[in-house]
Amino acid sequence: MSEAAAPATSAAGGNNKMIFIMLGAMFVLMLGGMGGMYVMLSKQAASKDAAGSAEHGDAKKEGEEKAKAAAVYVSFEPPFVVNFPAGGPAKFLQVTVQAMTRDEFVEKAMQSNSPAIRDALLTLFGQQTAESLSTAEGKEQLRVKALEAVRAVMKSEGKEPEKIEAVYFTSFVMQ
Repeated sequence: MSEAAAPATSAAGGNNKMIFIMLGAMFVLMLGGMGGMYVMLSKQAASKDAAGSAEHGDAKKEGEEKAKAAAVYVSFEPPFVVNFPAGGPAKFLQVTVQAMTRDEFVEKAMQSNSPAIRDALLTLFGQQTAESLSTAEGKEQLRVKALEAVRAVMKSEGKEPEKIEAVYFTSFVMQ
């Protein structure tokens, strides 16, 4: 009797193994199906994003081009030279100035109004003292005033002064 009972339990154990194998195979197939669905849905979403980007891409590119326009520098040559009052530590100031914009129309307007801009800057530089320009803060204040002077000339000519972003001293000599 013991021999007959043994085969029955081993057959039941074989059925249990078969069930676990089938469940494992179904689990693997479900994972594969879910992975396939994920890939298909992500590709579909990517194609919708690409289509949406293509529609709005032109407007976005125009905005980026305006924001990333190259800086244009207008140089006011020859360098500005002004005398300091007698008795001070320095006798004269020589400054080379460039103004920066990103707008080609403002660049051309600054070039065509160069005599008026030079006059405004010469007047400004002539009012300075060597003592006030001997510090970095003094030079920075003068740079800010120079920007205001250039913008004032452009405003008086009916141009867009806010498009002049900065004024730089590319050479600054006091002797």
